[in-house]
This record gives sequence, C-alpha cells and structure tokens, in this order.
Amino acid sequence: MDDEQFVKRLEDLGLSTTIGQLRRDAAQGLIPTPPIRYQRRRKRAGRPPNSVKAAKEGRIVQKAHLGRLPRDWPEEALEEAAAVWAVRKRYRSGDWREKQLSNDQIDVIRKAAHFVDTNPVTLFDLPIVVGPLFGQQRIPTREIRMRHVPLKFEGADLFPGGADEKKAGVLNDLVVAWIATIEKVRHTTAMEEKYTNVALKVPEEFPFVWRVDRPASVLYQWWWNPEHGGKTSDGKLIGKGRGRCSGVMLGTADKDEIVMLENGVDPRKLFTIGFDADPARVAKLLRRELDEYYKSAPRFEFRVENGEIKKSKR
Repeated sequence: MDDEQFVKRLEDLGLSTTIGQLRRDAAQGLIPTPPIRYQRRRKRAGRPPNSVKAAKEGRIVQKAHLGRLPRDWPEEALEEAAAVWAVRKRYRSGDWREKQLSNDQIDVIRKAAHFVDTNPVTLFDLPIVVGPLFGQQRIPTREIRMRHVPLKFEGADLFPGGADEKKAGVLNDLVVAWIATIEKVRHTTAMEEKYTNVALKVPEEFPFVWRVDRPASVLYQWWWNPEHGGKTSDGKLIGKGRGRCSGVMLGTADKDEIVMLENGVDPRKLFTIGFDADPARVAKLLRRELDEYYKSAPRFEFRVENGEIKKSKR
C-alpha cells in the first residue's frame, strides 16, 4: 500500500496521524520500513533521438526519468503503527510528569508484549471480600485485577513510579494497549480478506472494522494439563506439564484486557472464598471446581480424615 492508502486505513481504524509522522517512526525503527525501489531506464535499439532536431520537426520526445518509485508499505507496518499510536495515547493520559514515550520505552513495551504472547503468566490482585462467615462467595471477575508483566522486567525502570510494582503496573497497562491494538487490526484485516474473497470489493464503510478506541478482551486459548498428558479440543497432543496456545480471540469488554484462558476456562471464575466449618462440604466444593476446570473426568479424590481434607490421585 502506498502513503495515501496507509494513512486512509489507519484513519478507518480510528487513528489520527500524518504520513510525516509515519516516515519519522519508520526512520527511527519503530515500525517496518518500506523497501526503496528505483525506476530503471529501458534500453532501446538504435541511436537515441535528437531532441533539438525532433523539436524542429514538430515531434515530441519523452525523456526517461530516473528516481524512486512510490513507497510500498508492508502489512506489518499497519499493526505496528497502530500499536505505537495507542501506547503513546495511553501514556499521555497518565498523571506523571513526562508525557512523551521515548524510543527505548517503546522497545521495552514491544519486548514485554512478546513475553506475554509466549508465556501464559498471570498475577491476580484480589479485592477485600466482605460477606457472611458461613457459606460460599464467588468473587466477581470485574473486581479481580490481572497483571501479566513480572516485577523487575528488564527495562521496567524506564517507566514512572517509585516502587518496582508501580513501574511494572505502568508497563503492564501499556503492554495491554499494545497487544489489544494489534489484535484489533488483525481482526479487521482478516475480515477484510474474507469479505474480499466473497464480494471482491470492500465497501468504503466496512461494517466489521474493530476501531482502536473500542474496548476489547483479548482471549488467549491456552491448553495444558500440569498433572497428566492429554489432548486439546482440536486433537493436538500435550505432554505432561506442557502447554499449547491454539489461538487468540476478541470479545467485548468494558476496557482493554488480556485473559489467559486455561483449558477453555477463565481462571478468574475459579476464585471462591468460603468460610465453612464442615470439611465435607469444602471437599465437595473443591471437587466441583476441579471438574469445571479440567472439563473432564475428575483425576483427584478428596476425603476427610480426622477433620482434615486429604487429596489423592484416582
């Protein structure tokens, strides 16, 4: 795509930028750079025409022009440009002194996003639970905060915040914006390709555009079993203690978030706070939670011995 098409596609996604800014980002290595192509002169047989003689005879001689051809931006540049724009906007909305991201900070965000893409690690911050002393209470998923970037990640000290936890929190928010924006662009591009294969032409107002300012929940489909080997829903084998990501989906949400689904289950739904004096009821609850988690026959058996809960493999 040329410069005009590049800017037009970004505007359709809800971005406001200029071709000058995109060229500066490409020159600084923030987005993929389009290859530079030159126009070649075609050789013709015979002596080249004399322009002075041709002018006297009333003939027009076209001169061969040498120079650069129009830029051809790769498709990957669309994702990277949208992600850079999104993290800059998110960073400017913060309450810290510096409002402009440096190139080094953007490079750290890119590395942290790659780490989250390949490692299903989630740290949960649970809220204070207030309720009855007896009975079961499930924590609402909206009240559980998730962090995917570990503390003391390399380069996290470049971000504002006094403690390491605050710096990692700022970096985590920017990584969520980066990954969510890239997945929105990929969703829109995939829908455009499917529509083109059917209708041969994409309308000007494409109805399946997932704009960058529209919140989304990025759902990673991780399949694994830490206790036994097995198969995923698509029949792929998983070794003991190993995991496999079968894909990424987008879902509606109140704000951008990343959820690492484990065997098709949102792990936030497994947090249940219970205050119960009967160990048998607690064992039954644990059994039901494991059955829901693994979506298969239970592999453990819980029993009560001398007032304590014992767990054993079946």
